[in-house]
Amino acid sequence: MNRAERNIDWLMSLSRAQFNSATFAPGNTKWRTSLSDGQKTEFARKLSIANKGKVRSQETRHKISLSKLGKPLPRTPEWQAKITAALTGRKGRKHSDEVKRKISIANTGRLKGIRRGPQSSEHKQNYKNSLMRAGLTVRCITPLGVFNSRSDAARAHKVDPTSISNWIFSGRPGFSYLDQKDIDKCEEEKEKRLEAKALKVNRKKIGQLERQSAIFQAYFLQPRR
Repeated sequence: MNRAERNIDWLMSLSRAQFNSATFAPGNTKWRTSLSDGQKTEFARKLSIANKGKVRSQETRHKISLSKLGKPLPRTPEWQAKITAALTGRKGRKHSDEVKRKISIANTGRLKGIRRGPQSSEHKQNYKNSLMRAGLTVRCITPLGVFNSRSDAARAHKVDPTSISNWIFSGRPGFSYLDQKDIDKCEEEKEKRLEAKALKVNRKKIGQLERQSAIFQAYFLQPRR
């Protein structure tokens, strides 16, 4: 085929071996540099669709692992020097007021753990519903009602979520978890704290006995002159 006729459709019609040969052969980069930005974007999109859902077999993974085993990372002295220069001076660097304002605007409305832009109320609710279906929320009950998370209960009581956890842990009337996994976790935490407290008391008693024994030996067991 003529080089002028080599376009995206031709590239996607090749077999895997032909595709690798056409794209990754040494020195075979002229056709890629001649592509426009729109063609490169379209090529990347079609390549993503073609590779989506493909799962490598265990044998292929094992071969890849063996091929990379023992190989050092390609960190040349020039590469290390660039990384060092890029990181120099970052420790302790402070953002300017303008940068802080931009970060604040970008983070406004985001849910915790989501790094995409500001989320709508509907998206937030869908995200919470997905967490509840997966069993990742901590549901609890308080005198004000049943809540799907400690954060919701904290907003209703106008406190922080840690206070809700402490009230449930201390056994305040009307405060408890709803799911058995959270109840069991709370009981395990209580047992751990009791064991740690008992161990601390025992160490204190042992220390007192050791000090009393040292005093007794110093004053009563030394030979008199």
